[in-house]
Amino acid sequence: MKKETAQKGAQVNESKYGFLTEEKLLKVIKLIKDQGDKSDKFYKIGLEISDINENLYMAIDTLLDSFFNKEKTETLYWFIYENPSLPCIYAIDSRKVLYDFRKKGDLWRYLND
Repeated sequence: MKKETAQKGAQVNESKYGFLTEEKLLKVIKLIKDQGDKSDKFYKIGLEISDINENLYMAIDTLLDSFFNKEKTETLYWFIYENPSLPCIYAIDSRKVLYDFRKKGDLWRYLND
């Protein structure tokens, strides 16, 4: 009985993408944001390091594109880099909030829908 419960709990975080879980995605997002912050600090003191990081970002793009369609990858980058004050996805016809990325699980749910 406990084994079944543990398996069901583990499946909550699983996705159609296999090894990519919500927890891992959130870690990747944090690392990307942290790297962007470091790059910005270097830029502010006159050092342009985007060329150095280009292959790293291309690798990340390749991985994300293999998991998500282009629209979802672009939305993920919007969330990461634009730091929107109201990070929500709305229904076109009703302006109803479909996903509020400030809520735990909504970004993951959006990416998996």
